[in-house]
Amino acid sequence: SGTVRSSASDSLRVTINAAPIADAGPDLVGAPGQELTFAAGGSLDPDGDVAEYLWRFKDGDTASGPQVSYVFDRPGTYHVRLAVRDNTSQDRAVDYDEAKVVINAPPVARAGHDILAAPGEAVAFDASGSFDPDGEIATYRWDFSDQPEPAFGVQVVRAYAAPGVYTAQLTVTDASGAINAVDQDELEIRINHAPVADAGPDITT
Repeated sequence: SGTVRSSASDSLRVTINAAPIADAGPDLVGAPGQELTFAAGGSLDPDGDVAEYLWRFKDGDTASGPQVSYVFDRPGTYHVRLAVRDNTSQDRAVDYDEAKVVINAPPVARAGHDILAAPGEAVAFDASGSFDPDGEIATYRWDFSDQPEPAFGVQVVRAYAAPGVYTAQLTVTDASGAINAVDQDELEIRINHAPVADAGPDITT
């Protein structure tokens, strides 16, 4: 129209949302039946607040919240996925992170068969039959009933000076650091008393 009021203007504000950042916490090691705690406290939203925390476990199990607990029944390696959403309700305002969980299978200690030996004879203890189903055994410890100090190693050789019945307890520990990383086995050592021969008195006939 060419008049002084022939134009108009308006303005709007555009907010480009920054996506939240998910942090599922450190990887965890546990044992079957042990309650593990997962914490998403390291998650954040650069320009707002995290509104939702959703955890997904094995077999489709889920939990919500910044801190949750879960129990794994069987040994194995699991990946727990965390999804966080911010308070904008946008479809893409979500981020994911995973925590690796190792559920340890305990080691198996095998100290071997009971031993019969003579005083002063070298006695060999062998724990090579021990094993760890999902890793390696880190330490082998032998505790003897007649000695205050333990011995370490897969194989230990020693002698007993006096006849009698003794025990040796084997403790194996795997490298996982889990609460079920230890197993024990025990064997019995019999150090023989020599027999005493008595032919009776001399005979004159």
